[in-house]
Amino acid sequence: MAAAATCSRRTKHCVPPIRSSIVRPAALQYPRSQFGQRLLQIAQLVKSGVGLEMAFADAYGWDTHVNQGGAQRQLATRLGDFSQSTAAPVADLDDRMDDVVILTCSEFGPARCDRTGQAVPITGARARCS
Repeated sequence: MAAAATCSRRTKHCVPPIRSSIVRPAALQYPRSQFGQRLLQIAQLVKSGVGLEMAFADAYGWDTHVNQGGAQRQLATRLGDFSQSTAAPVADLDDRMDDVVILTCSEFGPARCDRTGQAVPITGARARCS
């Protein structure tokens, strides 16, 4: 059974069902991570033509402080998922990427010193207060 379009009573604007109107190449894979699946949903909205102007997807789990190094450790795993997740919509959207901007931001920063000269960690970094 096909899904019905979603319509707004106020604006009388209807949005077609996303799943039935999206065709992806069989070989294209979005990571199964939360971040990858969020980007898949955003790409589906772009492809559906609903007029999406802005979307946001969070990638959690970066504030680990331990086991960062090595090819199989936390940082490498997170960076791998991040790169695969952000590459998937670029391949999926193809020519539509002419109208899409992917912006990444990070809050990571150094520690700071308080008024008494004591180090106050912000994200686990150590500050030298002099």
